[in-house]
Amino acid sequence: MCALATLVVSCGSQSPSNGETGSIAIGIQVGNSFSAKPDASAGGERWAVDCAATGISTISASVTNSSGTSVKTGGPWTCTTGSGTISAVPTGTNYTVTLSGKNSSGATIFTGTKTGVTVTSGATTSAGAVTLSGAAWTAKTSMGTARHRLGVVSPSCTSCTTGSDGEPIYAIGGLTDTSGNVSTNKVEMFSSNIWTSKTSLTTSRGGLAVAAVPGTTSYGKIYAIGGWNGTSILNTVEEYDPSANTWTAKTNMTTARDNFAACVVSGIVYAIGGWSGSAYLSSVEAYNPTTNTWSTKTSMSVARETLTCSVVNGKIYAIGGDSSTNFTLTTVEEYNPSTNTWTTKTSMPTSRRYLTSTAVNNKIYVIGGADSTNTVSKVVEVYDPATDTWTTGVSLTLARSSLGAAAITVSNVAKIYSIGGWSGSAGVAEANEFIP
Repeated sequence: MCALATLVVSCGSQSPSNGETGSIAIGIQVGNSFSAKPDASAGGERWAVDCAATGISTISASVTNSSGTSVKTGGPWTCTTGSGTISAVPTGTNYTVTLSGKNSSGATIFTGTKTGVTVTSGATTSAGAVTLSGAAWTAKTSMGTARHRLGVVSPSCTSCTTGSDGEPIYAIGGLTDTSGNVSTNKVEMFSSNIWTSKTSLTTSRGGLAVAAVPGTTSYGKIYAIGGWNGTSILNTVEEYDPSANTWTAKTNMTTARDNFAACVVSGIVYAIGGWSGSAYLSSVEAYNPTTNTWSTKTSMSVARETLTCSVVNGKIYAIGGDSSTNFTLTTVEEYNPSTNTWTTKTSMPTSRRYLTSTAVNNKIYVIGGADSTNTVSKVVEVYDPATDTWTTGVSLTLARSSLGAAAITVSNVAKIYSIGGWSGSAGVAEANEFIP
């Protein structure tokens, strides 16, 4: 974990009758970071942080008693300073310390709490570390072209150093009109909060699926598969080389499909479900880029379109969508490529179609979508495959469906981006960032 700082907090404005006070020392760390960076000069209590990567500008503290009454606030301290002291915490037990990390605009983007803290007269209590986690989605630079039912993906590289920019994110294809019949071949790349136009798809398409196969010493190839060109459903496949900025036609899928999902495990691309033009699909096809061939895999139990999928620990999770019997689904199925089998898992709490997802730290963030009345959603729910359980995530700022999502790592901090989509009346160009 990448920790931020240690704050020494002596909190209290509501002193007890005896007037005795003490101090609280708290270590702070960002929950999703991948590597710890202790600052030895602080005796193991203080931690370094990449403030730019997290977006945290200042840190404030609040201490409440067991009744929820605030007894003191502390700070704000600058993120780069990484320490702060307040005097006179009333002695007592069962205090809760809440920390807020704010961005340069003053909005709280991280929060964390520590409960059960005891303050002793004249002493400094070390309460251990408080883990800060994301509290809000923040606006980033919008795409140049508003679109929905687009593909969003970040290429990966097993031996590359991403540094302060993180991996690039590509927004590919989509629909640009309100009728759903005008597809685009537009491709834009997002890096360092800047969008750059890239070589267009050969075939305009919305409702496509995109997938990235990892490279070793450079970013791997991206695949744009299937979709709708405005008049027909496609089975065509295009491969994008990020290094050369070129698209190349590849072997077609066996089944033309629209509004489906695609995920990658061990360098193989799996195309899952969708709509054929006349039927909901449960079928699954696997593409091997090395041999440029497709093969048929075991079908899902539930035929569906407008679903999403993500990968955790080599297994694919197909989530939500709609079917011939349900306009929106809560269904979750797990696919094991090693055994070519599907297993039903705990249902998603909120039924949704036209949703998206991405995985961070072995958890799947399922984002946005539309309900059974086609009302767009802000809902974010988090699935933990290890425990087969769901929790409520931080809602989107803008409700939308037909959006895309990708996760990247910037200076050891994982970040999720929600991009584009449908607001309920028009396409969306907006991009938002969330740090879990």
